[in-house]
Amino acid sequence: MNKVSKALASVCVCLSPLMASAQEVANWENPEVIRVNTEETHSTFTHYQTDNFSKDLKDLDNYKLLNGTWKFNWVPKPADRPADFYKVDYDVSSWNDIDVPSDWQMRGYGYPIYTNIIYPFKMDAPNIPHHNNPVGSYKRSFKVNADWMEQNVFLHFAGVNSAFYVWVNGEQVGYAQGSKTAIEFDISKYVKEGDNDIAVEVYRWCDGSYLEDQDFWRVSGIERDVYVYATPKTFVRDVKINAGLDKSNYENGSLSYRFDIENDIAKKVKGLNVDVSVVDAKGQKVFTKSHQVDLDKSSNKFVELEGVDLGKVATWSAETPNLYELQVVMKDKKGNILDATKQRIGFRTTEVKNGQLLVNGQPILIKGVNRHEHDPENGHVVSRELMKQDIIDLKKYNINAVRTSHYPNDPYFYELCDEYGIYVCDEANIESHGYGYKAGETLAQNEMFKEQHLDRVQRMVKRDYNHPSVIYWSLGNEAGNGENFKNAYDWAHEFDTTRPVHYERSEHMKGDNLRTTDITSWMYALTGEVENKYFKKESKLPIEEQRPFIWCEYSHAMGNSNGNFVDNWNWVRKHRNVQGGFIWDWQDQGLIGKTDDGTVYYKYGGDFEPDSIHTDKNFCANGVIGSDRAPHPAIQEIKHVYQNIHVSALENGKFEIYNEQFFNDLSKTTIKWELLENGKVVKSGQLKDVNVAPQSKAVKSVDFGYTQDASKEYFVNFYVLNNGLEELLDKDYILAADQILVQKAEAQSVAQEDGKLKVKEDKKSGNIVITNEQYVISFDQKEIGLASVVFNGEELLKERPKMNFWRAMTDNDYGAWKANKDKFYFAYRDLASTGKITEVNKEKVGDAYQVTYIVAYESIKASNEVTYLIQPNGEIKIDSKLNVEDPKTLKFLPRYGITMAIDQQFDNVTYYGRGPEENYVDRNTGAFVGLYATTATDMYVPYIRPQENGYRTDVRFVKWTNKAGKGLEVVATDKISFSSLRNPQEDFDGGDWKKQTHTIDIQPKDLVYINLDYRQIGVAGDNSWSKKGGIAKPKYRIDPTKCELSFTLSAITGKTVQ
Repeated sequence: MNKVSKALASVCVCLSPLMASAQEVANWENPEVIRVNTEETHSTFTHYQTDNFSKDLKDLDNYKLLNGTWKFNWVPKPADRPADFYKVDYDVSSWNDIDVPSDWQMRGYGYPIYTNIIYPFKMDAPNIPHHNNPVGSYKRSFKVNADWMEQNVFLHFAGVNSAFYVWVNGEQVGYAQGSKTAIEFDISKYVKEGDNDIAVEVYRWCDGSYLEDQDFWRVSGIERDVYVYATPKTFVRDVKINAGLDKSNYENGSLSYRFDIENDIAKKVKGLNVDVSVVDAKGQKVFTKSHQVDLDKSSNKFVELEGVDLGKVATWSAETPNLYELQVVMKDKKGNILDATKQRIGFRTTEVKNGQLLVNGQPILIKGVNRHEHDPENGHVVSRELMKQDIIDLKKYNINAVRTSHYPNDPYFYELCDEYGIYVCDEANIESHGYGYKAGETLAQNEMFKEQHLDRVQRMVKRDYNHPSVIYWSLGNEAGNGENFKNAYDWAHEFDTTRPVHYERSEHMKGDNLRTTDITSWMYALTGEVENKYFKKESKLPIEEQRPFIWCEYSHAMGNSNGNFVDNWNWVRKHRNVQGGFIWDWQDQGLIGKTDDGTVYYKYGGDFEPDSIHTDKNFCANGVIGSDRAPHPAIQEIKHVYQNIHVSALENGKFEIYNEQFFNDLSKTTIKWELLENGKVVKSGQLKDVNVAPQSKAVKSVDFGYTQDASKEYFVNFYVLNNGLEELLDKDYILAADQILVQKAEAQSVAQEDGKLKVKEDKKSGNIVITNEQYVISFDQKEIGLASVVFNGEELLKERPKMNFWRAMTDNDYGAWKANKDKFYFAYRDLASTGKITEVNKEKVGDAYQVTYIVAYESIKASNEVTYLIQPNGEIKIDSKLNVEDPKTLKFLPRYGITMAIDQQFDNVTYYGRGPEENYVDRNTGAFVGLYATTATDMYVPYIRPQENGYRTDVRFVKWTNKAGKGLEVVATDKISFSSLRNPQEDFDGGDWKKQTHTIDIQPKDLVYINLDYRQIGVAGDNSWSKKGGIAKPKYRIDPTKCELSFTLSAITGKTVQ
């Protein structure tokens, strides 16, 4: 809300930015002053001087972009600022240059701060520390042509963080705060023909910063576009359009609009014509209307039309982003064009009905992510190129929705969402998490901040109203609940009757019955919690009063995470009023760093801030893509679970194809299949005549035309390929895929190669050496017995096998387990080293020789039995089994397996199992079983903070070879899991309290470190800060009574390498 009317603006403008008197309060510390001498917020549109709408804003004669180089001065506190810098004769020639838009911390001024909840200054609203509130002073000039002097001239700031004053030609124009929505000033009376001087004074903190306590980097500066533009004195001030549908059929377009026409001339203007046209994608006009307008002097008038039926239209949805162009041309009575503009519109409806969110009458699924505006080099400043790349990548991974967490995004992002089809939950720039949610404490109930809550919601809604991609509004995030939100909720519904309004904290606290949302969205709520609390409550209501459930945040993607994602979506698809959610979040918020030798890595909280400043470390790294935009392995699971086309097996060679889309059939896709025999493609083909209607199924038979070998395993992979369905993606890009087991392999007896074993035992030490013509296999009384395997004179094992019950802690592990409270868990780290051999048994088994070790682990009251069966040809079959007295005491065991190391020359890895990317037991449905070739070097996943990584599950065999094809092979008796990296586990382990480590701390060693496991516990991911959400679900944990690992180890001569 504009707290100061234009009539009073001249009084307020005279006030200096920093009041001299202790009794007077500066605007940036006064919650009653939000904006001074600013224009009312309007929708985003461009003023054209003709009805040729082909040019971009930057190419129009009536616009001047002020992006680029400005003179800049930075000081750490307001008292140090150059108070007179705004004067025209102030010499700034010695100042440094800075690029606009930018965050000044990213240009070497001050430091960025990362904090999640705790404010980066003393919590004392509305006061801001005067000793630590950096100020950036910006200055530049711009030219005004003579023809502008008879027009209105406006100064537009698309986003300034966090509060700023503006001067033009030495005169103070106004003040504004609220970082993420546009501010405009009418500078007509301040400009002159020729060169004009503009000065901007930006404060890092203001009282509004108490409402900007989001979980992101705290940076500051002029972050978005700055430009000046000219309009006639009689012009189109605002454009509000509702392109809806007739809800009786959701096919016929319904058009309503309201244009605010303003006359700033001190005389009446008569005979204006406002011509309105709607043009389709082919350039054909589907609607025209002309309005005659007369205006009194210095007045405005609304040109309105309500609910015109346009007949059948091409509707807009994320699947079918059909756009029309609405053109407005205002002419004087002589037919001269005074002002013109255009808006791309999409005909669609969005509503909550009978407990569901409907778009165009359909209960869509929100397959979403939360998205911060982030660039590792530029902070909050994101280029148009990167915005479009985001859209492309969202489409790649079947993501159809974005929550603009937690502030309105750059306007261009919405244009892209309109054009290419992304649903948007548009969120206001409000979060006061540091004040919590309790009644009497939350700022949601603080009268002092009532107008600021409303102002931020109004600016968002008015700016973004015309975008079809915005399907519902969000009032903010983690800011408690109270009358301030009820006020904003009611206003939003009054201004926009076409969209639902969302707010997560509504009715979420005990005793809170204040309704401020149309969609329930409890962040990180477990499925059982939703069923027990929400479903029971909603089921008591009449269906017309029920609300949908859509997680505003879920599946916390911090580090190696996103476990049990498929389970969440099996649950979503089961319940009609559960419609998905928004993953937290899209991109790691790491900031670029470089070592002295130029190696790039990414920094996080604690890498910039002094020790006196609170930081939440790497809690800013929660993305499904990295800071460098490289996809994290989990995104393949997300892509698979989010996919819109599914293939499943029926009987007798028949398969069911389900089109989960709501608006598109499959006519613009191709479905191909491949038959895999032990991981290799042996046959392939294409399904014919597959055009399944939306929300429908079809059955297809597939004749593989291949004789299957009973001793081999067969899978069929189905691939749904892009054939025009997604405009931004390449032809034949894989949109969806499913793998189906066709035949299990029957167990086969393995013929042993000839050979003869010699066994030598040292009676005194108990050590055993078993040899044949090629192998020398040694056992002793340490670890789990096996000490050495020499093949043709070369040692295969550079580090002997050991038991392993631990994994390098993930971020979710650190959230779940605390070293001072959960000592039993951290004891697993060194548990293997505490084992004591209590028994060794040796016997000849036919031509083979068997050695069995019993190793006791007193601290867990368990023993482990490891049996080695050495075949005459030198192969070693290893069977390991855990025996535990009380299985309940080991229900959170992180891992059960054997670890060893081999020489770095055996870096090449071939395996038959799930891949190709890293996968875990609770995150592997998108990783298909196949035969994959990689390297131990490449299996490393460079999470911003090193942790457990590089795992593979459901593995049948693994081979490590050198360039000559020689090496080591492990064949699972059934299936195992494994990792193979160039660093030992401890290099990735952050210790008890999570060390501040980075990718540059991981320097490859000269060995390959192998883990061979029965199982590793799942990575989890419902959240990253509690046992409830940070520990894998029970079915993805380790059952101590089933800890059995079995595989055969042998050398590869180079003749049989695949």
